[in-house]
Amino acid sequence: MSITIPKQTADTSTWLVALLLALGGCASNLITADQAPVLSSGQGLAAVVLDTLDPITQVVLAPISEQGGELSIPTVPVGRHLYLLAAPAGRYCIHQFHYDTLNFKAANDSLCFDVAAGHISYSGDFAPRVVDGTVVLERNDNYQDFISLLQTAYPRAAAGIPIAPR
Repeated sequence: MSITIPKQTADTSTWLVALLLALGGCASNLITADQAPVLSSGQGLAAVVLDTLDPITQVVLAPISEQGGELSIPTVPVGRHLYLLAAPAGRYCIHQFHYDTLNFKAANDSLCFDVAAGHISYSGDFAPRVVDGTVVLERNDNYQDFISLLQTAYPRAAAGIPIAPR
């Protein structure tokens, strides 16, 4: 039995394959829970904790210097979640995110943390909230809880990469 694909479908299929290959080249910097990350020279892991009462999307962390690119987390469900992102060493600041129909854009570089080469670097817990119709972002230090979360959520990374000294 043979199947004939009409030319338009074949062109569309070729285009879709090319698009998927191109997107595959834009590898995400997010580390998966079962992954044993291998860091390049000068790279570390940004350990970003988000504690939200509502889902948020399009979280962007931007480097202060021109080195490295933006780090992004596409979606964050309700609750406290840890995300590990491979990044060149440097200082990163939470830049923006979407909270339902509201958009948060940082007015300054006050919510920043350092990523150390060869280490896992804790950002602090970012806690977005809506107060009187305005999105605000608090940062809390829950270091011991972060250690437990890291060991539970990313056991291979926790076992293979040291945590940056505080």
